[in-house]
Amino acid sequence: RPGCGQNLASAQANIAVMQARLKTLAAAPGPAVCNATRLYFLELVKARAVTALCKDGADRERDLTRLDADVDHLNEAIAARCS
Repeated sequence: RPGCGQNLASAQANIAVMQARLKTLAAAPGPAVCNATRLYFLELVKARAVTALCKDGADRERDLTRLDADVDHLNEAIAARCS
């Protein structure tokens, strides 16, 4: 599909930025970590949507399974640590 290559690359880059931000904030619990975790969650959800639209075959299923697990894990972390 048109734009898929760019959209997938952008989604992966955004996830990498959020992962780096969370690593930086990991030692400082509190609102900053919760906000970053929520933003990371949103980036994962966006990446999942792009992956669902732009990939096919075994790669699609593997990536969607991984993203679904990451989304579930972050959702649980947000529920446990952030109010």
